Amino acid sequence: MKKFIFTALSICFCLLMIFCPSIINRTFDFFLWLVFIDNIDLGIPTWAEIVIKGISCALAFSAVGLLFNLTGWFNNNIMSVCYFIISILLGAVLSLALYYFANYWLAIFIVSLALLVCVIIIWVLVYIRRKKRLRKEKEQKE
Repeated sequence: MKKFIFTALSICFCLLMIFCPSIINRTFDFFLWLVFIDNIDLGIPTWAEIVIKGISCALAFSAVGLLFNLTGWFNNNIMSVCYFIISILLGAVLSLALYYFANYWLAIFIVSLALLVCVIIIWVLVYIRRKKRLRKEKEQKE
């Protein structure tokens, strides 16, 4: 089973590299940006980069610290190292999410607005259909 999962992930990664090389390139640029803030231009201002890193780091360390305190996992030095590693990884993921949000906020807004309109339309149609069904049931009873 492990061999199958590894093979499937390898094939998916290879297909991703073949069909979407820009995603790999942008992600690689992002990880370089995590280390060297001024050496790579990602299209956002330096103050925004610092704010993104600060927010993601604060959220990551707070969330993991809260989780570790609630579960009582701060019982030895090894868990403190795990806390630090998990917080760093979570901070990187949050930075990546905030980075993509900062670059593609307009597209995210348009897609979210379109989804909201679709949900509202579906809700109205379901409401109208339910109202008609209730009216038919009421007429049949009389």
